[in-house]
Amino acid sequence: MSEVRFWAARGRAGETEDRLVDKPRCVSHFPKALGVVFGLVAVIACGGTTPSAPTSPTAITPTPTPTPTPPPPAVQQVRVSGRVVATISRTPVAGAVVTLLSSSYSTVADAGGQFTFDAPSGVSRVRVSAQGHLSRETSIRSDLSRDDLLIDLISTASPFSLDFYQQLVRNKKDQPSTVSTWRLYRWTQAPRFRVTTLTANTGEAVSTAIIQRATQAATEAVPLWTGQVYQTAGVELTESQETVPRPGEILVRFWAGNVGTGTGPCGLSQYPTDNSSKIEVSISGNCYPPSSVSSQLDTLAFLVRHEVGHSLGFSHTDGGGQFGALGSAGCWRGTVPLPPLPPCPTDSFQVSAIERYHAALAYARPPGNLDVDVDPVSPATFSTEVALTAQLDTRTFEHPRSASVEQSTVPPNRRLHSSAAAVTPDQPGRVSRGRRK
Repeated sequence: MSEVRFWAARGRAGETEDRLVDKPRCVSHFPKALGVVFGLVAVIACGGTTPSAPTSPTAITPTPTPTPTPPPPAVQQVRVSGRVVATISRTPVAGAVVTLLSSSYSTVADAGGQFTFDAPSGVSRVRVSAQGHLSRETSIRSDLSRDDLLIDLISTASPFSLDFYQQLVRNKKDQPSTVSTWRLYRWTQAPRFRVTTLTANTGEAVSTAIIQRATQAATEAVPLWTGQVYQTAGVELTESQETVPRPGEILVRFWAGNVGTGTGPCGLSQYPTDNSSKIEVSISGNCYPPSSVSSQLDTLAFLVRHEVGHSLGFSHTDGGGQFGALGSAGCWRGTVPLPPLPPCPTDSFQVSAIERYHAALAYARPPGNLDVDVDPVSPATFSTEVALTAQLDTRTFEHPRSASVEQSTVPPNRRLHSSAAAVTPDQPGRVSRGRRK
């Protein structure tokens, strides 16, 4: 095979140089006579590549057709029937409007307070309203059709007073700005008392007379403050100086002199939390009138009933009774007046009828109830039947069934109350002290 050589000339001004180029250069003027073969050689020499063999086309995988998502199953509807009655009298509330909030469907109760509607299976929120009664929002649970629902409304007729109710139940007098957010404090079981027989500050033994009168006042106060829903579960005497109440108990501690310090209040208590609370009561010093022993024991009984009322969830008012005379201008509950405080009303040593009436209304509601009458939403625990019996003066009323949600606990912020003439607990967990009684 003959060697192929290419000649190239490169010149500068006035001279010519011929040389043999051993490596072919890429040129576009190959002799046509050399044909296609030499063209191919040139392509390879210029850095070209041999065309690759054709490849088979890539197979395309078809996109699978998505499976249609089935529509959600239809919500089962159940038939719900029941009655609307007044909380205290248990009389039918004719014309009450029952509204299912999830659909805004409403039905009207007949002359006997009877109503019927279809609701989604499970938990439903309803609002019930009627002329002459507070509107109530609550939850009902109906997994199956039922005809035994009973919803009670608070009548606004006398002796009910919304202002007094908000003071007693919502702490309106001492903290008026918190009425709309103040959740109902109440027990969900009968409390028992654990009474310390030694004074908290000196460790001295408390007299038998004081122990007996204090425990008597405490046990008698429970049914009065709870509308006869609960009686005292028992009393335990102890020399322990524990300061934290156990679950299910109200811890009672006595102080020689005023509670805490010489200028402290005559009594101190906590709102209930998780069915526990405590009260601390002075048994001597300037909280008591310089009179007979019997009047001192009467004052002690008042202090105990008052603090037990706080420990069961209630607050000061401007009316009469255990909280009223104390919560207004203050007064002296002894036989010898202490200027400038006026004498207390004659019924102020007892839980008054107006206090018992409004307290019973509160204990017909679940813990956490909000102003004006809004029950909490808690689908985890429902009361299918809450047997409640209450005695108000000579009248008896029953709560054979409740549509309300029951909770085992109340809000965690525990507030303190002091038995002083002017008390304004401005922050949860703090005590604001006022004048001594």
